[in-house]
Amino acid sequence: MRLRATRLSAIAAAVKTLFGNASLYLDFTTGVLDPRISFTRASTATRFNSAGVLETVAANMPRFDYDPVTLICKGWLIEEPRTNFIRNSTMMGAAAGVIGSGGRLPNYWTLGGSYASLTTSVVNLGIENGISYLDVRFSGTPTGPEVYLGFDAAIDVTAALAGQNWNASTYVKVVGGTLANILPSELYILAVSSNGTLVEAGKLDFVLPTAGSLAVNRFSTMRQLVNSGSVWINSRIDLNFFAGMPIDITLRIGLPQLELGAFVTSTIPTAGTQATRAGELALIVGPNFSSWYNQYEGTFFASYTLGADNSSIGVFGADDATTSNSIQMRYATGSQAQFTVSSNGVSQVNLAPSGYSAASSYKRAITYKQNSFNQAINGVLPNSEDTSGVLPLVTQSRLGNENSGNFLNGHIKCLAYFPRRLSNDELKSLTA
Repeated sequence: MRLRATRLSAIAAAVKTLFGNASLYLDFTTGVLDPRISFTRASTATRFNSAGVLETVAANMPRFDYDPVTLICKGWLIEEPRTNFIRNSTMMGAAAGVIGSGGRLPNYWTLGGSYASLTTSVVNLGIENGISYLDVRFSGTPTGPEVYLGFDAAIDVTAALAGQNWNASTYVKVVGGTLANILPSELYILAVSSNGTLVEAGKLDFVLPTAGSLAVNRFSTMRQLVNSGSVWINSRIDLNFFAGMPIDITLRIGLPQLELGAFVTSTIPTAGTQATRAGELALIVGPNFSSWYNQYEGTFFASYTLGADNSSIGVFGADDATTSNSIQMRYATGSQAQFTVSSNGVSQVNLAPSGYSAASSYKRAITYKQNSFNQAINGVLPNSEDTSGVLPLVTQSRLGNENSGNFLNGHIKCLAYFPRRLSNDELKSLTA
């Protein structure tokens, strides 16, 4: 044990020495953006702040995102553009009371299933952890097996096409009553034809949570449309139960979202119309780049957490504002942790080991020198050194995206650059 502790101390000292030799070091868990970084996003966006509250961040301002439970900074959140097609996720137009006797659902929301045999009431409207919510109570003895809340009228959302990936999400938990006679619930994505006929559906089955803050109870499901008759799309939440057996339960539902994409992204609030979060572009250019970059050899390091995507995304690298000349730490389809180098449009390096999961954290380094290229991931060299390749002329660095788009859709904790080709042992120590 003592020998092992001594070895770990030696590794830690070596890593500290290495970072001390970095010509660029950026720690995003401090919640501060280095002034050398040029950042743009042509819209507002949301994040959890240091108090664990969901808040809106102004356009062109970075999002340093915090865990709503531990309140620890997860790093800099960078995402691709997305639209929430649900027009009223903040429950505008809702009113407390029994539905049909003064109570009203939010504008555009619908109620279906065997609700007529139940008393359905809007109990409360409010905000928890910065999340706008609606409390709705279902009580009585149902004559059928389900009741559902649709988050938008199906024919009013958007045109859908076969082959598209759609993702639905919502915050939800139980805040009153009991789960007695209640079965697992379902979050649905529904596609209908031009005449309103249901043609396909995808769903997530889940048990309604009774504990934890609303912020930690977000559920999502994805559906790839396959029916050529799909034209319109919507999402809803189904409450299932035993017909003929009494129920009394109150659900808190917050900020439902329906987005075109294969995975869920951060919340995009809406209040009467669809809303889009723009893509996020982070660059280091001009003297802010040339002051630390070495054209002849160097090492890029990143500590980051992937979101739900691990295909065709950029992490960290450099280019000349085109795809012809670049050195890139990225991911490719098939969970490949890809390291690429292109010069004058010709591929020089393509190291792409597979098996790197989405929603996972990594420390990774790519190193380059003419005829000498390698990478390390979490203390391991996953591939043999590439001993052939020339270097491109580059003029800028990209953080969390690539020239062709391909956003990280995750959190960057730390970035660094070393103006030399680190040895293989140094790479392993740095990323351990």
